[in-house]
Amino acid sequence: MLYNFGSEDVTVDLSALKFRSTGKRFYNFTSKDVSLDHGLFTTPDYAFRIDKDIPAGTEMLQVAVTKLYEQFDPDADLLPPYSNWRVHLQNWTDLDGDGEYWVDANGNGKVDATGEMETGEHNRFSYGYNTGPTQQVRIADPLERIDDGLLLTFRHRDRLNSVPTTDLRVEATFWQRQPWLWATLSSDSLTIPAGSAATFSATVKVPRNVPPGMYDGEIMVTQDGRDQVIPVTVAVAASGTNFTMGIPIAKNNPYDNSRFMGYTDYSWRAESGDWRFFLTDVAAKDLPAEGSPYLVVDNRWSSDGTDIDTIILGPEVDFIPDNLGGGQFPEATYGPYTLAEKGRSANTYVGSGRWVYQTSSGGPREIVAAPLTEGLHSIMFHQVRVDGYRWNEPYRANSGMVTLTPGAVEGSGATGNARFRINTSLALPGLEVKGYGFSAPETRTGTVNQDDPNDPSTASYMTTFDIQNGARLAVSTGGAADSDLDLYVYDPDGNLVGASTTPTDVENIVVSFPEDGTYTIAVHGWNVPTGSTEFELTIDAVQGDDIQASAVHGSLPAGGGTSINVSWDLSGRSAGTYGGLVLLGPRNAPGLFAVPVTIVVE
Repeated sequence: MLYNFGSEDVTVDLSALKFRSTGKRFYNFTSKDVSLDHGLFTTPDYAFRIDKDIPAGTEMLQVAVTKLYEQFDPDADLLPPYSNWRVHLQNWTDLDGDGEYWVDANGNGKVDATGEMETGEHNRFSYGYNTGPTQQVRIADPLERIDDGLLLTFRHRDRLNSVPTTDLRVEATFWQRQPWLWATLSSDSLTIPAGSAATFSATVKVPRNVPPGMYDGEIMVTQDGRDQVIPVTVAVAASGTNFTMGIPIAKNNPYDNSRFMGYTDYSWRAESGDWRFFLTDVAAKDLPAEGSPYLVVDNRWSSDGTDIDTIILGPEVDFIPDNLGGGQFPEATYGPYTLAEKGRSANTYVGSGRWVYQTSSGGPREIVAAPLTEGLHSIMFHQVRVDGYRWNEPYRANSGMVTLTPGAVEGSGATGNARFRINTSLALPGLEVKGYGFSAPETRTGTVNQDDPNDPSTASYMTTFDIQNGARLAVSTGGAADSDLDLYVYDPDGNLVGASTTPTDVENIVVSFPEDGTYTIAVHGWNVPTGSTEFELTIDAVQGDDIQASAVHGSLPAGGGTSINVSWDLSGRSAGTYGGLVLLGPRNAPGLFAVPVTIVVE
């Protein structure tokens, strides 16, 4: 529906369009010695004129910049100071008519702080200023908007002597609109009465065999030479559990389902980084008649230092908060369920858009599983770290189903054995199986003070915990509702392996396959209004050698299965209920599945 708030009827033209890339141009260069860079706000360190390289008819210009991660964070500690750059697109107006926007007076090959850039002749259109190995900037209609030229400029805002030069890879991509063949409009023009509204319809038909993912286009509304864009996003969903994500198509949108652009920001928030989104609808017929099914996503990419997390969402009934009346949201209005997190990569977030590198394989591959039910599921990929070797990171992810029958082991007696079965639609090479337990969680009460909120190392509460043959270490805090506490876990070598920094007292960290040794747990008083407060610390470590497990077959082809034998020995233990885990998975994700083991000793 389009509104006309004027006093006269208007007629607008309608068209369905999408962007198409018409070419690329590269402006790679290596900076001079860092001692020559100044990083001033109004004067660039480097400047290039690029308008003569832009094809006629270009309607969007995108410039992407990347550098090696080690030239951004040379000590790899995820903490400032960093060596960081900014990229600008600037309009050049030759006010004095001398045909020069910069004069290299001393011949050092870069713009100096004073006296070389023509005063008042360059004005910024836009700039990329995030803190990370990559930056990006876009502008619309570049050739129509400039006066005498378009300048691509670079500012070395944050400099480190330990990074004497920087290798900047600079890619300019040119885009032009073309008819969007997926969309059909009910009319190519529309008359809107004065002070009233008029409607038109748009129908989107997705061609057969289009890979799943998110696609975009637009409806352009034009009146007297003025354009208004109505963005359109199309989610092409898969069906069932077996499909592939990250498949390239011949004519990519600016949003490319098959590549990550590497955008991270170490001065922002957890959602910083590039994302890709996929959906699949799982019907009852897709699920097994018995057992516990899992949706498994196996994602691979190219660069060793890049980390792409996987998050799987599935159906979950949504309830109204008790203070708003309680009960389930009306299905007729809100649908039968919402989507909630069911499985994900290890959460290694340490604050301000920074994530510790960790993948299930230790390299450029991540395998994640989540319990599977009937209904809509979402698979989200989040690029949390980029190594800077390339701007566009290709990836390919396969999805399938694995069923555990039964999904839990229950037994009785001080000694005994049991069996369960695993069946898979994906190949699981090098199946690894191991038992852990038996152990129980423990809760400690501690006191934390108001610490320096900008320095986690000032944490006023620290304790240790020993791990021996551990499957999982879960640490959480609570019980200090009026305070904001942060939680950190360090491995036996003092490396940070987990952080939780929510704006509350409730923090949670899970470390998978913790190595043997003594772990340090730090509770940091980020905001303690009373100056000091008590809190509860819960440590739940699944560890021990009382459970033995083995697979009949060591590798499973797609469509294969095998039995898992489990035995336990609780001799000498007192009567009670004991819990443990059997972890199993392929060699690139050995803890992909966790089968609870519950044994009752009378």
